[in-house]
Amino acid sequence: MNILADSLSRPRLSVAMIVRDEQDVLTETIKSVLGLADEIVVLDTGSIDRTPELAAELGATVYRKSWDNDFSAARNHCLRLTSGSWVLWLDAGEQVALECAARLRSFINEEANSTCAYSTWIEIPARDEGASAEQVGQYRLFPTHLGIRFAGRVRETVEESLQAAGLGRCEAPCRIIRHPRQHAPERFLAKGRRDLALAAAEAETTGNWPPRLLLAAGQAFSGLGEQDRAREKLHQAIKISPAGSPERLEAYYGLLTTFDDDPEMHASQLTACLDSLEDFPFDLQLLLALGNYMLVRQRLDLAIRAFEAAVRFGQITSSVWHLKEIREIAAVCLSLALQARQRDDEARCVLETALAARPDSARLLNQLQSLCGKQGKTDDALTAARQSPGGVLETIAGRNGGSENRHRVRIDAGQSVAGPSPHRAAPRPQPVEK
Repeated sequence: MNILADSLSRPRLSVAMIVRDEQDVLTETIKSVLGLADEIVVLDTGSIDRTPELAAELGATVYRKSWDNDFSAARNHCLRLTSGSWVLWLDAGEQVALECAARLRSFINEEANSTCAYSTWIEIPARDEGASAEQVGQYRLFPTHLGIRFAGRVRETVEESLQAAGLGRCEAPCRIIRHPRQHAPERFLAKGRRDLALAAAEAETTGNWPPRLLLAAGQAFSGLGEQDRAREKLHQAIKISPAGSPERLEAYYGLLTTFDDDPEMHASQLTACLDSLEDFPFDLQLLLALGNYMLVRQRLDLAIRAFEAAVRFGQITSSVWHLKEIREIAAVCLSLALQARQRDDEARCVLETALAARPDSARLLNQLQSLCGKQGKTDDALTAARQSPGGVLETIAGRNGGSENRHRVRIDAGQSVAGPSPHRAAPRPQPVEK
């Protein structure tokens, strides 16, 4: 009876989803929240496969609505169908990390404040072994409130309504993991075409291109290989975005990636990086990009200075996509650059300091093991190897993280300082997988 009373008195959580033709990934998404949610509300926008039937079989309440080329319209309709006191948004293919579900339920029961909206970490798994996952903080959990609404046909956001409702901004103990299909090129191209059409349609209706739409168009053009048009949109986004805003930073990230595949544009890429650092002098990813650009130009001294700044002062903007292991990668880059200058003791100090903050990092442990072996310090190398999670002994810092779906700077923590190049196909941005 006490268990029943507790379940009746605790805050009710609604998990909300909009879906279409997602039968291949929906099962794991719903299963990840069965012990967390009090209700699962699924709004189907026109599936021709078994998505609605499968959702119902898994215990979700399923509704249907025709798709009218507007993600906010679909999300707001779904929001009105929820009955909980809290709403958690998921997209098909996403899962609440196993270790987070119970903690999030307790948080909602005991700690969540109904005057706040909560961000969660969204993670894209690494493409390859040894690569880094990517992550971003997004507002996915918020109290039921009549004033909360999504805005925008594409790259839809609740930010303005959260501010208008006077809700505070906090972080919830939750990590949401996206499906590896995020890396599929054909999916990325299809989303780019769709987002470009939606951005153009919204701009035509409103007569305005805000930064949100310019970013959507810029990423779409870049993904479709139209780099000149991408740069045009991203330059416009930089120009009209507020100084120091996440939108401006994301536009800079995207702009840098548009130069990757054209060696004749690498001078322009460096100029753009320097311009971006005038606006964001302590941004960790920009500092790492600068270090890599210096390596390409054989300016190891300047590369070391950029990597040192990244390690000592680098900052991350959580609301813009970045490598999950970005700080570890910064330490590896600096260590490798120092080794190229025969400054092995300093390189080891960098790795050991980084490991003190992140003792479970296989990337750092493997680099330290490699360096100890190079110095002939066998006992230290074996100690580092034993500490490595899973006993992995190979050096893994030489492979980049990143998906084809993100708009962020390509960082290469290469096996040797002479070899890494930032000029590779870079990820593009997508705010929320649809």
